[in-house]
Amino acid sequence: MRGVAYGLFVLWACVAASTYTVAAQSQEPGTIIVTVTDAATQKPIDNAQVFLLGGDTPESSLTNLKGLLIFSGIQPGSYRVRVDAGGYQQTNTAVDVYEGQRVHVNVSLALAETLKTIASVVSKGSVVSVNVEDANAQSAQRRVSQTLSDALNKLAGVSVDDQLYGAGSAFNVSLRGADASQTAYNIDGVRINGAAAQAIGGMQDLFSGASVNFAPSAGGSAGSINFVTLQPSKIWNYNFTGVIGNYSKTLGTWWATGGFGKVAMAFEHTGGGQVGPLDGMFYQDQTGSAYMHSGGFARDADLFKVSLALSPASTFKYSVLAGAFNSSYICANATALLPCGSGPNNNLRSDNIYQTVAFGSLLGHVQFNLNASAGRFKNNDAEPNRAVNGVVIPLYSTSTFP
Repeated sequence: MRGVAYGLFVLWACVAASTYTVAAQSQEPGTIIVTVTDAATQKPIDNAQVFLLGGDTPESSLTNLKGLLIFSGIQPGSYRVRVDAGGYQQTNTAVDVYEGQRVHVNVSLALAETLKTIASVVSKGSVVSVNVEDANAQSAQRRVSQTLSDALNKLAGVSVDDQLYGAGSAFNVSLRGADASQTAYNIDGVRINGAAAQAIGGMQDLFSGASVNFAPSAGGSAGSINFVTLQPSKIWNYNFTGVIGNYSKTLGTWWATGGFGKVAMAFEHTGGGQVGPLDGMFYQDQTGSAYMHSGGFARDADLFKVSLALSPASTFKYSVLAGAFNSSYICANATALLPCGSGPNNNLRSDNIYQTVAFGSLLGHVQFNLNASAGRFKNNDAEPNRAVNGVVIPLYSTSTFP
């Protein structure tokens, strides 16, 4: 595979030393610390409602007696902090979070010019304990794993079977012994089904981490997995990483974020591959042709996201993820009882694309989210010199979902 060889050369030139951990596109989460005080007295305001908008899943909670609230595990990007408190004017603050950064947001609320409050009631929702496991760049499992699926497989109660879809796949997952069909899958908080789920394999290098939630949900009685990707940001930032792992497995990644005005964007490209144990061997197979066999694979993927702040409380987002996977059938003459009949110049290629549109708005204390997604999985199998029982019978097939 010339593409794989070229990728190995480029990545070898970019990487000074080999490493066995694939964390190229991972970004260290940040933290937002919100402190709410009275603008006149400078005293802390407790039970102030704080909304964190702009992420894939809006978050909200109440400040404590010190007027303090901490949002941890925040993906780098652009956010908006909205604070509501009884008798005070509402505020909206734009916040940009860098990788691994702790951002302090100090909010001073002015008294609202309203009728005198006779009485007030504060209602707190009950907290339900849910067991959630993360496989991100900071988790111990990810640090000692080559791929995201390897890291997931090390989590308690999680079993990944890559036999159906090839090594490195991350979408045939059993949770706590349940059938894999009972696991629900999400990308950046948006549920995926059908062809979109089929497309995950070709885009897995774009996933910087994953969260496993064992709580039952609609369409996922065993729980769910949320794959995380690069988030848009107004902060101009870029990164390139090259990795060489076991069996000449390579992965190169570059990403960039930035924006202007009300627009935040994110771009990412990944590419790599792996050679097979018998790759490059020269011998004859059942077709009668002697040729150099190629058993490795090469894959690449691209991501583009844009976020537009329509108003202080409304955001529009669009994202597209696309990936391609190429491989050739190898005739394992050295291990099989009879030589195969694949023949030279065969190729198996899959192309995947996943798009989503999201609109989120905060009306009062209620967050509204509208999401629409679509995916396509296309598989091409070309074996122009295939032989069956010594007779050359070419095979060409194409399958597309949907």
